[in-house]
Amino acid sequence: MTRRTKIKSSLPSVLRDKVPAATYARVQFWLFSSLALWALVVLGFTAAGITARVPTPLLPIPVALGMVVLLTIYAASEAFRDYVHALDLRALTLFNVWRVPAALAFFYFGAQGELPGIFVRNAGWGDFIAGVLAVPVVLGAVWLGARRRAAFTAYHLFSITDFVVAVGTGFYFSLLSDPLMDTLKHLPMALIPLYAVPITGAFSLMTLHRLFTRRA
Repeated sequence: MTRRTKIKSSLPSVLRDKVPAATYARVQFWLFSSLALWALVVLGFTAAGITARVPTPLLPIPVALGMVVLLTIYAASEAFRDYVHALDLRALTLFNVWRVPAALAFFYFGAQGELPGIFVRNAGWGDFIAGVLAVPVVLGAVWLGARRRAAFTAYHLFSITDFVVAVGTGFYFSLLSDPLMDTLKHLPMALIPLYAVPITGAFSLMTLHRLFTRRA
């Protein structure tokens, strides 16, 4: 079996004739390369102390900008949309498991008095629940049959609702210039708002768009 055939056979059946294997592979290469470069930039800026010098009220800007860039590409590029629509819904859901260690980090720094308590409660518990729920939703999809779509939709609606609450709370305390939000400007916590949050938010919205407008 050739590499192209393997890629093609991995796509949902409804999309196999729509997404050329070469296009799928090319978009995936550029996406993964861009995400890797993004992570390196965040790590470099944070390690160099650049993010620490950013005024706290401006912290929401790179978060929002990251989401806007990804969603703009999704809206403008048919190839990227087809790629996202070809991804396994189970993978898009399991991606949210990263929110469990993120929640534990929120709890830890909150217990040390290094993050606002309300922010820890809203962001930490919501992320923990969303991360934990991803596993049974994916496992349950095996036997849910036709109802798997409803299960994925319900999960991602909950996920984006939690996202709005958590990010909204973070924006609120950032705009207040709460000094405890400075924790999010340093490693390892900086990777959450400056990298993982915009990617998760954007892909959650893309997934919901797919669920509401596509057959797969």
